Amino acid sequence: MNQRKWLRLILVFVLTSLLLDACSFSVQVMSTPVSSPPTVTSIASSSTSIPPTTDLASPTPTLINISIDMVGWLEIFKNFGQGEILRSVAFTPDNAVVASVAGNTEDFAIHLWDVMSGEAIGTLSGHTGIVWDIAFSPDGQLLASVSSDQTVKIWDWDNGELLKSLELPGEVIRLSFSPAGEILAVGGVDESQNQLRNAAVWTFSVDTWEPLIKFPEYWNIGAMVYSPDGSMLVGGGTSRNVQVWRTSDGVSLFTLNHAHQVGDAAVSPDGSTVATATCETAANIECTEGSV
Repeated sequence: MNQRKWLRLILVFVLTSLLLDACSFSVQVMSTPVSSPPTVTSIASSSTSIPPTTDLASPTPTLINISIDMVGWLEIFKNFGQGEILRSVAFTPDNAVVASVAGNTEDFAIHLWDVMSGEAIGTLSGHTGIVWDIAFSPDGQLLASVSSDQTVKIWDWDNGELLKSLELPGEVIRLSFSPAGEILAVGGVDESQNQLRNAAVWTFSVDTWEPLIKFPEYWNIGAMVYSPDGSMLVGGGTSRNVQVWRTSDGVSLFTLNHAHQVGDAAVSPDGSTVATATCETAANIECTEGSV
């Protein structure tokens, strides 16, 4: 009798254990997330509204921000040539047109190209010397150019019309519109009587083309760029110094020293950092190793 009682107890214990394991297993299965593609019904019931497609996708390349990780993806999209030495290129703000200048002994015209097709769409002629730099205004209405002929020329490029020609004391090789487009900065050689201080950056009002502030520098202006908010102007380079000026009053806030000349400068989008392109090592006046 006792044996039967013990057998019944053992049987109840085993069945209870099996039942608990089964319940635990079922709970685990029910709680496991299921990855399934969304259905049309689930998208339609979502709070995000999807507008209907009205136009076909553009055949033009997608514009992306290039980072160092993407260098291996890059390839030549379009290649169109121009004679002699290419000095500068600039895009319109809508990326539809690119302007270029080249020349050493001839062809001092500004050439305009359609970006997508590479077709020549016009030239702007008027300079009589090397055109060193060009820039479109932020609104895309104006194109400015600087030359060794000691002039700054302002163009209504779309209509092929020269709007203004500014005379400078010497050759001018760098220019930049302020981010808001109300000021044009021009860098080059100043009057030559003081050979140790014969360079400057001049600023002009775009509305009237009247001169505003003159920022003195040495030798020539190889690099020049505005900060994104327009509060600072970075310029210099031929003297091996790059100055950071306050644009409101022309005060030099910093002088960035280099062992060799600086050919270009850029300011980060947040305005916190300046990068300069210079020479790290030179031998017999030739640069053997460059640096940023």
